[in-house]
Amino acid sequence: MADEIKTDPQVPGANGEAGTDGAALGNILGFNGVSSKGSEDINPEHKNALLYEVTNALNVWHKSAVKLHGLTIVFGTLATVSSLALTAFVGMPWMTELPTRLLAFSSTVFLTLLTVFNVGSKGNNARKAWRKLNYALMRYYTGAITLDELAKAKFEGEEIIGSVEFNPNLVQKPSPSSQKKKPSTE
Repeated sequence: MADEIKTDPQVPGANGEAGTDGAALGNILGFNGVSSKGSEDINPEHKNALLYEVTNALNVWHKSAVKLHGLTIVFGTLATVSSLALTAFVGMPWMTELPTRLLAFSSTVFLTLLTVFNVGSKGNNARKAWRKLNYALMRYYTGAITLDELAKAKFEGEEIIGSVEFNPNLVQKPSPSSQKKKPSTE
């Protein structure tokens, strides 16, 4: 999807303002949840609104996956380079305390951001959701599935993506025993 799919700002839900939950799809289609009735009973305006919302979701999920994978590569590379530079140059005469601290700090920050926000996994989830919805859209256009099934695929894609999770348990806290001063042996 190199080209962005154009959306119509006049169609309700075309620009994502209807929300990202299953209820929003129900509101657009004129029913709550995914119905088992055929899509031929759906108002053409509502059908177009859903198709616009699906294409918008595909654009957003694709961009999110690309950006999150890019962040993973950039943060991982910066953390690795900082760590390697610290290891390689720590004993050099020009490597004073400030550059040493900056390299250690930057390595820790990048690794922590990757780990705590689970950036790589979020990128993978965005790509997985995009694949699911893109496949469903192709199947809809070939007549293999109904509009209801397409709406369900969008909802399932949103569930795959989930929300941003902050996991502070992945950052190790110093243990109480490591903070105690050892008695001197003098």
